[in-house]
Amino acid sequence: MCSPRNLKSWLPIATFVSGFSLPMLVYSLTLAPDLTWAHGGTDGGDLIVAAYTLGISHPPGYPAYTLLAHLFTHLPWGSVAFRVNLLSAVGAAVAAGSVALAVSVLFARKRELVVFVGAVAAAWVLAFMPLLWSQAVIAEVYAAHAAFVALTIWLALRLNQRPTTWAALTLGLVWGSAFGFHLTSIFLLPIIIWGLSGHIEKTQTFRLWGGLALGFGAASLQWLYLALRAGRGAVTWGNPTTLVGWWWLVSGSLYKGYVFSFPFEKWLPRVSYLAGSLLTGMGPIAVLLGLVGWAFLARRLSSLALALGTTAIIHMVFAIGYNTTDSHNYTLPALIIFCIAIGCGVVCAIDGLRRRWGGRVLAAGWAMIFMMLALSVLLHWSNISLRDDHEAMLFGEKVMQAAPANAVLLTDDDRATFTLWYFQYVLGQRADMVIMDKGLLAFDWYQTQLGVLPAEAALILNRNEVSSLRPVCQVIVENQLPVIDCSQDHSYFQQFRDDEKK
Repeated sequence: MCSPRNLKSWLPIATFVSGFSLPMLVYSLTLAPDLTWAHGGTDGGDLIVAAYTLGISHPPGYPAYTLLAHLFTHLPWGSVAFRVNLLSAVGAAVAAGSVALAVSVLFARKRELVVFVGAVAAAWVLAFMPLLWSQAVIAEVYAAHAAFVALTIWLALRLNQRPTTWAALTLGLVWGSAFGFHLTSIFLLPIIIWGLSGHIEKTQTFRLWGGLALGFGAASLQWLYLALRAGRGAVTWGNPTTLVGWWWLVSGSLYKGYVFSFPFEKWLPRVSYLAGSLLTGMGPIAVLLGLVGWAFLARRLSSLALALGTTAIIHMVFAIGYNTTDSHNYTLPALIIFCIAIGCGVVCAIDGLRRRWGGRVLAAGWAMIFMMLALSVLLHWSNISLRDDHEAMLFGEKVMQAAPANAVLLTDDDRATFTLWYFQYVLGQRADMVIMDKGLLAFDWYQTQLGVLPAEAALILNRNEVSSLRPVCQVIVENQLPVIDCSQDHSYFQQFRDDEKK
């Protein structure tokens, strides 16, 4: 038999494995088998091409994601896109497991089965939220970023309880790596500061901040990747070989116009939508338990509650003000934080009820959790599962078959551009073609990469014409099917469109 001490040492491992395993199983069964546009995954082709060829994807370049995804492209099963999709599944499952660990750290002195129940409940509520689940089955940065957000929070909690230089260094390394998945990692700063704010001596404070800075600095070396790999992979956004070009890419200058540009008069409907999504995804009981957990944190660990609440609010406000249709993805860190509160609420609720009704409450708690989660999975399975999703692949196959030899394909839709990149650079099809994104032709670095003069770029943008002997074709996504219009042979492509309608 295991002694109580051995049981305590194994409990964190069991907690993480339990929080990780069931979500990973569900994600594996609902994972997209190849390239997909579903759940806002239109950037997938760009990210996969960059990972496969060690190129540089759209700003800010996502070096940590690219390098980690590149490792996944070497897995021995499935298509290349499937392997990168799998990274998202692993990331989301790690996020769930890390949330379970965070809850267990908050009740480290308790070490009872009720803590295990609350920790795993928090993990599974997060894992089967439609927002995280939908990002776990496609090639995107958000699920992998969620893993590093949850790991950062867990490490900050541990550091506050056991302040050591190695713990601070590890926290800095993980937090610094998170920036390579998304720049909104800066919003975790209140939690980082709280993690270093334990009642410790000044000399130890300097060592902790030094360890954090060293780990963060080591992780920040990832940004050198952008300069070192510029022009070497299949795609390179920007010109990171110069300081100005490197900063343009790293700072995400291309998308700064979206920040807080969402019309203020439409904020209330967006807030209502996000609140409704939260209630629908978690369920009213989970939300109520989350409020109980917040009350517990505010009463027992008010400084932590302030740090977590500040971080969550910043993420929510940023998501509300960001003027894109997929801005809700930026709320994931806030959901992670709220799920930690849910875990605390479960522990408090079961503890309170157990004092009055005895040990049977624990079994009833388990039964209720399983029923709630099973119902949530059943309700959302058909809408989230992408096992039979082939729209993007069918689109790419049709274009590859229909385009004439040596064609210049003009695109003005990310779905078309990135899908054709995937077919050409990853699947190795139709190397004779040149793919030109009309939106990117306005940038001098893109003109240089394609070997197009500014005057030629203007001609293409204004008249869809290229000063060469190549056939020029405009590729449009229409009802998930390609419409291809060539300036030299309209009849051929009109017949193609007629065949598609049949």
